[in-house]
Amino acid sequence: PPRSTPLYSSAASDVYKRQNEYFAAQLRQFTGQFGVSFEDVKDLSVAALVGRLITMADTEDDKSRLEDLLRVFRGAGVASQKVASLGLTDGKQAK
Repeated sequence: PPRSTPLYSSAASDVYKRQNEYFAAQLRQFTGQFGVSFEDVKDLSVAALVGRLITMADTEDDKSRLEDLLRVFRGAGVASQKVASLGLTDGKQAK
């Protein structure tokens, strides 16, 4: 369907929301794994947080997954946003 239709807009919104939930879950997993509190990093950019997590990763698999996550954040245009703008809190998503 054309991009201007309500159906397309709704579908795009649903995909965007699911992607955000997935990436938020990935960030939560890694911050929990490395003992990083969202409160402590809320003023960092998303890219700076992921960069910090990459330096903390002790396996190539974790580093690779974090580098992939950073590429996705850059592609989505959120890498320069502050972590606080994602609405994340430790252990759960803010409502």
